[in-house]
Amino acid sequence: MVDQTLQPYAYASDTPANASDPSGLNSNHWSYSKRQRFAFRYFDEVLKRRETLHGPTARWAFLQSAALVGNFMEESSLDPRADQARVTGCGPRQSCGKGIAQWCYKNCYHHFNRWNTLYRYAHRHNPNSRKQPQFIYQIQVHFVWVELKSSPLPGYSRPGVPAGSNALRDLEATTKLREATLVVMYQYEAPEAGEEHSGRRVQDATNVCKAFAAKQDKKYCRS
Repeated sequence: MVDQTLQPYAYASDTPANASDPSGLNSNHWSYSKRQRFAFRYFDEVLKRRETLHGPTARWAFLQSAALVGNFMEESSLDPRADQARVTGCGPRQSCGKGIAQWCYKNCYHHFNRWNTLYRYAHRHNPNSRKQPQFIYQIQVHFVWVELKSSPLPGYSRPGVPAGSNALRDLEATTKLREATLVVMYQYEAPEAGEEHSGRRVQDATNVCKAFAAKQDKKYCRS
């Protein structure tokens, strides 16, 4: 359904938690490529729709979408159950995150506990679920968009990011893949100093763009 309509949640007013998925997409047992494709097409759709209504142009939404997915590939390999504590541990002064965007849940010195916000959001929209909706891949993808639309994030601060920065506004203004990737990295992900790995993020974004952008747009999939 997503491949044909490019509207991942048209049946639920673009919110995956609002209704059951008639296409059977609600599964975390997807290949890596399918997770990349789903997230890319979801962000491409919502960015185009928003920019058509509110922004200057939707022309570069595919680059901005690839930038988001490339960052999440570096953060978690798109694993909704990824937990930094299980990989590197959490020291007494080290922040730790969970999920595809590695939302902070421990020692959140630079920003508030974003994992708790995701947890409450997922359960509020799935009050009768016996599963753990906070770990559903589609819900996490959608929550990224929820956060972006509410940026600047309440209580969020990060050294090196100018006061008043707005991740979504600044992302929509980008026209180059590297530029878009760095906006997501600094203004949405905000990795700890020394853990940026910006080159890998840009390369991941480039690979996503080349794999899933429209044929006529692939020539722009360069950093």
